[in-house]
Order: sequence, then structure tokens, then C-alpha cells
Amino acid sequence: MNNYSKASTDLERIHLFSLNIEQKENYYYEKILCYYLDGEFEKSSITIEDMYLNIDTCYCSNTLILQVLVYNELSRYEEAKAKADKFIITLENNQDKKIEIDNLYNKIPKQKSEKLGSFLAYFPGLGHFYAGYPVEGIASFVLNASILSFGIYQAFNAHYITAYLGGAGILSGTYFGSYERANLLVRKRNYKRKRAFNDKIKESLLN
Repeated sequence: MNNYSKASTDLERIHLFSLNIEQKENYYYEKILCYYLDGEFEKSSITIEDMYLNIDTCYCSNTLILQVLVYNELSRYEEAKAKADKFIITLENNQDKKIEIDNLYNKIPKQKSEKLGSFLAYFPGLGHFYAGYPVEGIASFVLNASILSFGIYQAFNAHYITAYLGGAGILSGTYFGSYERANLLVRKRNYKRKRAFNDKIKESLLN
């Protein structure tokens, strides 16, 4: 039914002391998987730590791919790579896969600084350029500069009401709209880079 949240909740009701080792192995696999599919990556990570505390390491091997995927989503790439290497060892003729995974992790996506992006966003257009959307940046700059110029022109000609309503009033909306949009674009760029990288790792491991 794809109701992973409900599945996770039901799994949490199971008492570990009532399970044998094979059931515990399956329990942790399903719990990590449901949290992962539900987008609850921090909970998946906590469950992984709990798993290593409660069952022998050799019974955790069936979750290695899941651990890689979870740590990638959390941008914990060193831990993800270590788990990927452990998984690859279990494969036959694994040398080609090892080289493939090593090459992928040598290209970990660089993330745009959200702090710097937020600072640049105070200057209409710059935040958009930093996020990698130059066309939107030009449009934002031109729009805000035009409205500002209109307001100044009206004030210079003593049309103060028009300057206030048509200039400052509209500018406040376009300026703050531009600021929020620039911050959103930085997050969007980071997400797209991470998503593309994580999908390549997933495809490689599952194949």
C-alpha cells in the first residue's frame, strides 16, 4: 500500500526480546527500509546504530546497501563509501564494481553554501546567478531596478503618492520575493546535485 509511515509505526511496537536472531535481522532490515522509503533518513540512521548494538555484525550484512543509501541521503559520504566497500567484498568478480564505485565517490557533489547564497540574495540577481540560474538572475535584477527607477523618477517629479504606491509598495514585494526565490534556488541546486549522485550510486549497487 506504500504506507511506509504506518509500517514503521507497527514495526516499533514489536519487542526485540521476543524475536530470535533471524527475526531480529529481518526486523531491522524492514525498519530501516520503511524509514528510508518514508524519507525519514535520520530515523533510518538511528535504527542502523541500534541494530549494531543489538545483534551481531555478521547479521547486519543484508542491510549494507540500505546503509549506503541512507548515509548518502544524509551526505555522510565517507560512511556510505565504507559500507559500499563492505558490500562489494561479498560479490563475486567484484573488481570492476569496486573500480566503478571508487570512481563515483571520487566525484562527490559539491554543495552551494546556503549561507553565502542567502547573503548574495540581498542583491537582486546575484543569488540567482550563484545558484546557477542566470536568466532568472537577469530578470530579477531588471525587474527590481525598473521599479526602483520608476519610484525615484516619480519622487523626483513630486508625485509622492505614486512613488510610494507604485514604487516602494511594489518594490517591497518584488525584492523580498526575489530574496526568497534565490534562497530556494540554492537549495534546489544542491538537491539536484545530491539526487543525481545518489541515484548513480543506487543504480550501480542494485545492478
